[in-house]
Amino acid sequence: MSAIPFLSEPSDASYDENVEADNILDALETLAAGHIPASLYKDEEKRLRFLEAARMASLKLEQPWDTMQRLIFCALPPNMVQVGIDLGLWRLLSARQGTAMSVSQLAAELGAEEALLVRVLRYAATQWMVEQVGVETYRATNITRYLAMSGLESVIFHVTERNIATYNAIPKWMADNGYKQPLDNKHLPFNLGKNTDLHFFEWLSQRPRHQQAFNEYMSFQRVGQKSWLDVFPLEKYVHGSTTGDNHRTLFVDVGGGYGHQAREVLRRFPQLQGRVVLQDTHAAAIDSAKSIEGLKVVHHDFTQPQPVKGACVYYLRNILHDWPDQACYNILSQLKDALAPDSVILLDELVIQDEGAHWYGASFDLLMMANYGAQERSLAKWDRILKEVGLERKMFVPYSMQGDGVQVVGARTAVHEKL
Repeated sequence: MSAIPFLSEPSDASYDENVEADNILDALETLAAGHIPASLYKDEEKRLRFLEAARMASLKLEQPWDTMQRLIFCALPPNMVQVGIDLGLWRLLSARQGTAMSVSQLAAELGAEEALLVRVLRYAATQWMVEQVGVETYRATNITRYLAMSGLESVIFHVTERNIATYNAIPKWMADNGYKQPLDNKHLPFNLGKNTDLHFFEWLSQRPRHQQAFNEYMSFQRVGQKSWLDVFPLEKYVHGSTTGDNHRTLFVDVGGGYGHQAREVLRRFPQLQGRVVLQDTHAAAIDSAKSIEGLKVVHHDFTQPQPVKGACVYYLRNILHDWPDQACYNILSQLKDALAPDSVILLDELVIQDEGAHWYGASFDLLMMANYGAQERSLAKWDRILKEVGLERKMFVPYSMQGDGVQVVGARTAVHEKL
């Protein structure tokens, strides 16, 4: 039996290398103690670079025991967060605005057994969900305050009540299906995990609490993230009509849900009021979006012919990654038939790199497969889908380190049609 290769200090390491390692360690321990320079915390690009570098460095420093412990306890954090949500722990600590509370005080206000709460908080402190400032005394951290937000509470409900069961079903589902791609969107790890024959969205519609959590999750998932409108030149594409039609629809938010993107478009471009349309089929989303001033809201299933013809922009945000390729062909075909010569389709989707994919995109890809029989796609994969429909990408504008980007899509040119 061959020996397992463990990481060890090179015997011929120079003094300078040791000094460098010590300096790096000192810097990390200083940051871990909370002494974070404003230039790092406030510079989003640097902050994300640091998180990615620290994550990968941590993985590369692991030895077998480290890897084993990370995997053994990986499902514990979201479930303990849910415990804190159910107790009202995070909200109570956050409401104290940095004032520490003893476990006995917390137990009395929350109605929990003190001895149990000691154990919950002890673990929470190891995850920076709370900060321990004395014996059985704790106060809120930045993460405590995030966990107290309504949107994140819905995210955690969504994860603990549904996602984890889906993840747990993946190994059996893959083995049962001969390690092949899903053939449809109703026989998936989600169906196995939830013991249902329903499509995910059908299942969701029959469970109001899950539907509400999912909707809030969709609304909350971009909080604090850069908007596509921060970098994308939308004004270049909402230019009215070259045919003299002063009533032309300028922006159609296809499958726009509660209207968060349409609202932001109107906030940044108030001159578009009355010429922005939101389309969806979910009654609660439609009712909510109707309150947005200057927005036209209509019931429309994007798998059916597009009723708004010749709009400047048809915008789809995280729509197609929910659907297998064949459904994407259909959805895009309905839009292609509605295009005017100067119309464009904007696909706001996560794009997977063919080499060196980001962990977020790779993770989401497996979740899309497990839930919907769908996937996150590379630009090459998008090209194949677009070509099949008679469309092509004119431009790609990335706007996040994780791979989010907007593809400007239009009718395929005559030159390309001949190729």
